[in-house]
Amino acid sequence: MYLKKLLWFLSICRNALVILITATIAFYLEKAGSSPFILSGKVQSGLPTFSVPPFSSQVGNETYTFLDMCSHLGSGIIILPLVSVLANVAIAKAFASSSVNATQEMLTLGLCNIFGSFVSSMPAAGAFTRSAVISASGVRTPMASIYVGAMTLLALSFLTPYFYYIPRSTLAAVLISAVIFMIDLKIIRLLWKGCKRDAFAAIVTFLVSAIFGVELGLLVGALFSLIFFLRPPARPKIEVTQCKTEFGNKYIVLKPDTGIFYPAANYFCNKVMKIIHRYDENNVPFIIDCERIRSIDYTAIKGIELISANINAERKRLWFMNVSLETHNSFEAFANNKHFHFVDEEKISSIFYDGLSNSADETKDQLVENMIGHATFARANDKKENAEIRPKVMTNSGDGGEEIELMLTPKQETK
Repeated sequence: MYLKKLLWFLSICRNALVILITATIAFYLEKAGSSPFILSGKVQSGLPTFSVPPFSSQVGNETYTFLDMCSHLGSGIIILPLVSVLANVAIAKAFASSSVNATQEMLTLGLCNIFGSFVSSMPAAGAFTRSAVISASGVRTPMASIYVGAMTLLALSFLTPYFYYIPRSTLAAVLISAVIFMIDLKIIRLLWKGCKRDAFAAIVTFLVSAIFGVELGLLVGALFSLIFFLRPPARPKIEVTQCKTEFGNKYIVLKPDTGIFYPAANYFCNKVMKIIHRYDENNVPFIIDCERIRSIDYTAIKGIELISANINAERKRLWFMNVSLETHNSFEAFANNKHFHFVDEEKISSIFYDGLSNSADETKDQLVENMIGHATFARANDKKENAEIRPKVMTNSGDGGEEIELMLTPKQETK
């Protein structure tokens, strides 16, 4: 019973025991005139004074203002907080057994840095290695942070002379042994099978972190995530369906999978035009199903307006179906309504039947005009100037259609 508790206590204190034993060995070797290890060196003792953070700094004979210090940081003034937040959230997700509130992590980190500035602290952030050491030591509650803080203050006040003898290799071994169990090689295989995009981002992030440092690696990983997040809205997919009404009229439905905004406007318009030209036969009507378009911006509306104007000018028909109230209001506010035709799904059959019938009448009138033109040319060649051309339409043809016949009849002279 007691042996079990002793072994449990030794396993919990393993990191502290390793540091204590190696520091003792280094101390006696140093006394004997031998120093085979690289030691931590001198650490300044005492606590910093509490004061308002300075907004100017003097280096040598030159004074730097607050703006000078900000300009000296350069892009670091943005990258440093971003990396700190990403690191904190990533650490919390790695060790937490439940969901993590990223907003709470940001507020905590911000408050720590604000209050830390009054004691001249370095920018505070989480660290995988320190969190892994604490987790490997058996810590399970936030009470550990208060304990670690109190021990740190006591150590800075009384134990800093003894930090000199701690070998750096010991610190490195403690950190490596704490982090090594967090490496999960199986996740790469699972990501490669499930989503190669995530696997690629994970591999690149790991390589950049290993070669150039964790800060740049986290920034590259965040950049990849941002690109993968923005790509689907910028490259919407369009589902093409060939349909037929109950009267046999064919039409084609184009259904985008998301809302259309500025990044996707040009791509969407070009893709719609390619689809329309691909199915360009017999002036088949096209319908853009806006069921999944819940909102749309000005640039996208102007692009769609140009498409609609071009298609309707080519004697085709472009309709819009399942338009939400917000999208409809945007169309009315930003575009000329004469270029847009809205249709209800229930009325497609009747509208397309009437539309195609009207198109047939227009085609018939055009045919008559062409025939009259040819007949006029023939009449002039035959010198039959006193005859006039009259079209005669016979509706009882063999297949139930209409036949058009031109007749030359003598002109009626007016008295």
